[in-house]
Formats: sequence, structure tokens, C-alpha cells
Amino acid sequence: MSYGRMVSEEERLEAEIRSMLHKAATIDNLEDQKFGDRRGDELPDELANRQARLARNREAKAALEAEARQRAGEDSEPDTDPPGGDWIKPRRRQSKAGTPEAKAQRNFTDPDSRIMRSSNEDFLQAYNAQVAVDADSQVIVAATATNQAADAAHLISMVSQIESKVGEKPAELSADAGYFSEANVTWLLKQRIRPYIPPDKQRHGELRRVKSLRGPIPKQATLRDRMRRKLQIRRHAEPYQRREQSVKPVFGPILRNLAFRQFRLRGLPAVQGQQLLVCTVDNLLKLYGAKHVA
Repeated sequence: MSYGRMVSEEERLEAEIRSMLHKAATIDNLEDQKFGDRRGDELPDELANRQARLARNREAKAALEAEARQRAGEDSEPDTDPPGGDWIKPRRRQSKAGTPEAKAQRNFTDPDSRIMRSSNEDFLQAYNAQVAVDADSQVIVAATATNQAADAAHLISMVSQIESKVGEKPAELSADAGYFSEANVTWLLKQRIRPYIPPDKQRHGELRRVKSLRGPIPKQATLRDRMRRKLQIRRHAEPYQRREQSVKPVFGPILRNLAFRQFRLRGLPAVQGQQLLVCTVDNLLKLYGAKHVA
């Protein structure tokens, strides 16, 4: 529900509750006069429901206001670019400092979730599931779920999770365009990890249709330009194209065999636990299958 609707809904519910309380008190007095003073102090169902809705409305409204105040404080700080400089601080629209926009939204049943755009361009109340997969075995080596829609913000934490679980850093890393930023590429290079992350969204098989480039790279080329050129060269395009046989096939069995198409729990900690459980089951099935094949 939007913040503007929350404000009007709060006013409407308060007026209805006052009216119903007055009506209930009048009826109670009349019944006491007619039947005497007896137990009847339970609130009517319709009044109790409205009070519960009012409490949830106020809680969600307060949360949106707290987030707006926090953003206002962040926006007042000077902007600083991370390594690489390929980052622009988003300008958030607010009616005034510390006040949410009228269209700001919060889900009553699962406040941790966020509205996100799906692969088919629909908008859903959702979480962002993240996985990292070993290219050779298709075993999931890192996984989590977050309520941040952008993928690029998760790359460094996922690589750190890989290192903590596997015991070493990956030699190379392939990811889709959603994970590209000059800050991420710069960080991977400093970690001596070869990055294969296109700066532009790629259509299926698009890299295969590009002829290998020749000649020196222009001196004025940005890191984005260099990555774009790198992935147009055959020997670098092939590691990226391996994603079609490594990461993408992982999701099919999870959707088909485990019938896991949506999170069935609410709240970020519970969703993260379910994500880890599903990935663990998928890994166990792979290990079981590998043992019997061998």
C-alpha cells in the first residue's frame, strides 16, 4: 500500500473506530439498563479488526518514515566514488526531506520483501535469490537471498562466500550484465580473479556472432570499453559462454524436480534459510547421482 493511501486509510479507520466505539457505548448503556450489569466487555469483531488494521497501518507508515529519514541523512553526506568510478549515486525523489513520497509502498504481510521486476518484465513482491556455481561440477558453492533488486551489489559478498566455503578464490568468474560495474571489475582484478562480465545485456548467443577484433586497444578506452572488447575476442568469449552449461542448467532441476518456484515463507531470515535448504538438497541430489554414475 502506498504512503499516501496509508495516511488517508489511517484517518478513515480512526473515524470509523470513534463512531463504532460511541455506538457500542450507547448500546452497552441501554443493555445495562435493561438487563443489568453483566460481562460483555469483548470488543465487537468488526471493531477489533479495524483496530488491528490501524495498528498495522501505523507500523508500516512509521517504517516508511524511518526509511525516508535515513535516506535524507545519506543524501546529505558528500558523494564518494568506489574504486573504478563507475557508479552514480541515485537521486531519490521525496516530497520533502525525511518524508516518504505518496507512492512509497510497504507490504503489510511481509515487510522485508520488495517490489522487483521479473525476467518477463512483470512487477512482483519478491526477494532476489543469488547462487554461485562451480563451472565443472555444477555444484552450488555459494547462495543467499536478499531484498535488494540490483545484482551488482552482491558480487563481492558472493565471491567472499565462495572463498570462505571452498577455501580458495576462484581463478575466473563469469556473470551476466547485471553484475557489471567498474568497481566490481576493478575489485576482481585486484583479487587476481579473471572477470568475464559483459557491460551490456546480451541476447542468447550474441557473442558468438561477433568476429574477433584485432589491433591495439585505444589508450582512452574505459574499463567498460575494455571489457566489451575482451568479450568479443573468441578466447575470452568462450569462458563467458560456458555459463549456459554451468549456471543456467542449475535452475531447471530446482524448478522441475524440487517444484520450487517461489518462497513459501515470509521475512528475510526465513527466506534465506529456505534458499540455503533448497540449494543443499540440489547439491545432495547431484552428489548422489555422481556416486551412482561412477
